[in-house]
Amino acid sequence: MNKRFFIIVGILIVGVGLSLVFKSAEIDFGIDERVVNLPKQLGVYTSRDVELDARIYDILETRNVVMRHYFKEGEPPILFYLIFSKSTHKTSDPPENCLRGEGRAIVSKEQVEVSGLDISVNKLLVEKSGVKDLHLYWFMAGDEFFQSYVGQRLKLISSYLRRSPQSGGQIRISTEINNDDQTEAIKRLEAFILEMMPYLGKLLE
Repeated sequence: MNKRFFIIVGILIVGVGLSLVFKSAEIDFGIDERVVNLPKQLGVYTSRDVELDARIYDILETRNVVMRHYFKEGEPPILFYLIFSKSTHKTSDPPENCLRGEGRAIVSKEQVEVSGLDISVNKLLVEKSGVKDLHLYWFMAGDEFFQSYVGQRLKLISSYLRRSPQSGGQIRISTEINNDDQTEAIKRLEAFILEMMPYLGKLLE
């Protein structure tokens, strides 16, 4: 963990330094239609958006942010969270810090494979006030999904310095765990990913 931390810090320092040397490429902060068109009615799922404070968009430096609850009858809701920027050298940090800032404890973290994706994703078991949630998250850069935050950062910074910045973002989905049964929670998230993937894939185009 210490080695990974210093690698990330080193990448960030180098990225900031090089950004000061090279002139900034223009970044598009407009609304991306692919994000707007993410369906609110997804198969058997209905949904409700979470209203975000204006400062969230300012912090993330993009208007293309979606936080939405998806509901399927008889099951706990799924929280879908997308941060996307069409042309950037920046990206959102891994969600652990944000979750801790909300008073949540990270019980465990590991990499897992899920149906519908060609990469492993990050799995977090999170707890607050006795309630446990299961989170899956991964990143995107250009035309690729990444499990690794470092891998994504390297690609985005490299393309930015070549004056051809690429799109970047993060996808996170979560659901509450009933009776400590992670298996059922994973199945719910996998079923949702399969439904959403055709739309997420368009973000890589």
